[in-house]
Amino acid sequence: MLLNETDMAVRDFLLNNGISYEVKFRPTPQPDVKDPNKFQIHWYVFIGGEMFEYQTGIGFLPPALKKLGDTKYQGEFYTLRKACETGVSGAATVSWVHKADYQPKAADILQCLLMDASADNSVDFADWAEELGYSADSKAAEEIYNNCIRTHRRLKKIFTPQQRLELQDLLQDY
Repeated sequence: MLLNETDMAVRDFLLNNGISYEVKFRPTPQPDVKDPNKFQIHWYVFIGGEMFEYQTGIGFLPPALKKLGDTKYQGEFYTLRKACETGVSGAATVSWVHKADYQPKAADILQCLLMDASADNSVDFADWAEELGYSADSKAAEEIYNNCIRTHRRLKKIFTPQQRLELQDLLQDY
């Protein structure tokens, strides 16, 4: 697994603070799309006893599968779709999802979760919606906001205020 300096710092931060971290592939049917670059790979992420759902694009696939994203051939399209849905490469029964090289890193996930949790810095939903360009009348936007607030509450169960600040510093330029 190729880790950059920030990846290693976040990994060490979790280890040094006794905070568990695990990623598991979640088999999920893909949407009926014609563009394979819209496929998503779904993961369960366990951090400090909390479970989060996380999605990645085909960039996390092994190179031999990733290149199928440019294909116009139905058989290769199907192979890519099945790899994203099942974690198994094509007709073979070789699973790529258990290899750390193809799993999202803790820094990737925590950066995303901390950004979502920053919704708590807004005064209220209307303030958050205005800041991010959502309509304050949108029920879909309000649901996104509420999910972000729930993420903030869950992160507070895992990390102390000092640990959250330290993580934000580690991930500042990520």
